[in-house]
Amino acid sequence: MDEQIKQYLTERHIDVEKGLSMLSGNDALYLRLLKIFPEDSRTHYAAYLEALEKGDLPAAQRSSHAIKGTSGSLRMGPLFLACTEVNDALKNGSPPSPEQFAAFDEEYKFILDAIAGLENLE
Repeated sequence: MDEQIKQYLTERHIDVEKGLSMLSGNDALYLRLLKIFPEDSRTHYAAYLEALEKGDLPAAQRSSHAIKGTSGSLRMGPLFLACTEVNDALKNGSPPSPEQFAAFDEEYKFILDAIAGLENLE
């Protein structure tokens, strides 16, 4: 992987080295997984928001858990942590606090913007 891309991703809260280690250093696969994350996660994020709006905490938890798992595998540290806090609240039968909701939303959008910016580097 190009050093400029690694630096770009690292500056945007993505631990490229750990992510690559999960894939035996296969940088082409890692980049491909990063690039499909927005499309894949948008469905889960929309379902999460809809479930929260309806008060369906188990459905919101399932959707946030899906994003948590992928963000953890791809080593998107702050997004993973924000998802974990939201997911834990939902698992315990409570909606996320306003702070938890905002952190998840902010980190999620930050990562989507970061991945979209990859196109300018290739």
